[in-house]
Amino acid sequence: MFSQAIIDARWERWKAQCAIASRKEFDPAGRFSVYRDVHRLRLELCASQRLSLAVIKRHELDDPGTLFEKFSLALREAVERRRARMGRIKGRVKPPQRIRKRKT
Repeated sequence: MFSQAIIDARWERWKAQCAIASRKEFDPAGRFSVYRDVHRLRLELCASQRLSLAVIKRHELDDPGTLFEKFSLALREAVERRRARMGRIKGRVKPPQRIRKRKT
């Protein structure tokens, strides 16, 4: 779980875009608070999947302006990428496989 200071720091990234988008709505203040709540919820969902803050920043998973379907797809992809990289050690590569020549 991320601390409130981290959530607030990440919110600064989206604050201006949400303010502009909320001005187009009937109730700008209400819509702005909805954007903030969505942002907090998405960070909590990412934290529950044990994604690091670097991954969240890289793939902009905490963007409150995207649709939930797009967010859930990006979250699944990030989790799958993490699973594919688990068990790897930096600097170590698998030995090349031997290529067998066909007997003719």
